[in-house]
Amino acid sequence: MTREGAYGVFEHELDAVRRRYGFVAAGYVLMPEHVHLLVGEPHRSSLSVAIQVLKQQTPRKLKQRGEVRFWQRRYYDFNVHRRVAQVPIEVNEPRLGAPGPSSAAAEGPRMDCRCILRFMTERLVRYQHCGDMHFLTFSCYRRLPYLGTPQARNLFEDALERIRKKYRFVVAGYVAMPEHIHLLVNEAARSSLDRAIKSIKLSVALRSRERPFWQARYYDFNVHNEEKRVEKLRYMHRNPVKRGLVEKPEQWQWSSFRHYATGEVGTVEIESEWTASRRGHRLPEHLRYAEKAG
Repeated sequence: MTREGAYGVFEHELDAVRRRYGFVAAGYVLMPEHVHLLVGEPHRSSLSVAIQVLKQQTPRKLKQRGEVRFWQRRYYDFNVHRRVAQVPIEVNEPRLGAPGPSSAAAEGPRMDCRCILRFMTERLVRYQHCGDMHFLTFSCYRRLPYLGTPQARNLFEDALERIRKKYRFVVAGYVAMPEHIHLLVNEAARSSLDRAIKSIKLSVALRSRERPFWQARYYDFNVHNEEKRVEKLRYMHRNPVKRGLVEKPEQWQWSSFRHYATGEVGTVEIESEWTASRRGHRLPEHLRYAEKAG
């Protein structure tokens, strides 16, 4: 969605589908290439049917504008279990025999809601080959905890280091969580970063029982400056603590935190002051080749 008119069409169709299927919309945001929704379960049919209809109606309304293959096929779905009394929700269409708006407001909105995370337009834009670092996130299929065991996370680290060497890119930081991965890397010297990520995912999948192992695609954020680099590293390293997996970042073995804290050498080579010092403050080998060629 790149035009203001497209946003208006989507909002109109969202409200029409909401009324048709009888679900509560607690919040939403429209971005140029994806949508976030926080919604309740529909009273009529299923949530997946409602989302499918919403995704079908939007491109139909935009047909005269030449939009083709508007949406990606799947969507991310995260269940929100808590009651959140602070969120005001006006219940306009209660089910027959259900309590009306006044009693619902007194009880507080029931948050057996779902947060539909990023169902995306077909034209996903990535900015690569521009000299930036990249903060990448990719998830296991349907965010299932396929990386929930030490063996699975060790396998990922092995795959990451193998592909790092093969495609010649720098890993500035990473964390392997039970159901997703965060990486901070630069551009690959051989082929593209996109090809390198596909190779990492394939290497893990071929050595694992789960099918399919990975969710399609990945999130790519360009890191332009030192402030953002530090922000993303802190975010990654605090992730296991925030999730309650450990009490301190250094207790989570499958991240780059212990390397930055102590210089520990793990399975994955991390590009840092520790690493540069060990090689006599020279550039990584593949960057030295690039410098000579230039």
